[in-house]
Amino acid sequence: MHSPVGVHYISDEDLMPHVDGELWTNDVDYVDTYKAMEMLVEMGQVRSLGLSNFNADQLERLLESCQIKPVALQIECHPGLVQTPLIELCKRHDITVVAYSPLGRPTIGRPTPEYLKDPSVLAMAAKYGKTPAQVILRYMIDIGTVPIPKASQEDHLNENLDIFDFRLAPEELQQLSSFNRGQRLWKFEKAKNHQHYPY
Repeated sequence: MHSPVGVHYISDEDLMPHVDGELWTNDVDYVDTYKAMEMLVEMGQVRSLGLSNFNADQLERLLESCQIKPVALQIECHPGLVQTPLIELCKRHDITVVAYSPLGRPTIGRPTPEYLKDPSVLAMAAKYGKTPAQVILRYMIDIGTVPIPKASQEDHLNENLDIFDFRLAPEELQQLSSFNRGQRLWKFEKAKNHQHYPY
């Protein structure tokens, strides 16, 4: 389930329908949607279920009423937005946290996140013979997430995978955690007035 916020279904080509410039949401409870997804497992149509963009309260509410536990929760997570309590909740329930935008979305036209150019991160990169991005991805793994960085160039794809031959020291993990300032990149503000808006 991509979000706890329900939207009206128009077509597979328009999954975020708008009316008069506003996102066309509905009042369907995400617990009811999840129960319908559980039926798909029982019917043998899917093997497992996952969630995206749920907060801790929403996840706990769902866990209290579901029969089939979600196997994964995909959330925005990077050094600027670590979401430690939510990660810890998922660990307690054996739910894999999938971290999207783990590098903070560095793109043309968007400022490079401070942690990718911070002297401490550059020093870690030099120490391990890695790039700053590789250090950040290793950090994401070491705090218990599965990062899914976006990459289109083959050298970046290979670089993103080359992070399993080193581990960060406890003091380095602490240094990287100091960048956590609650900097959410994906605010989904079109749904901010919905009763189940997660942020």
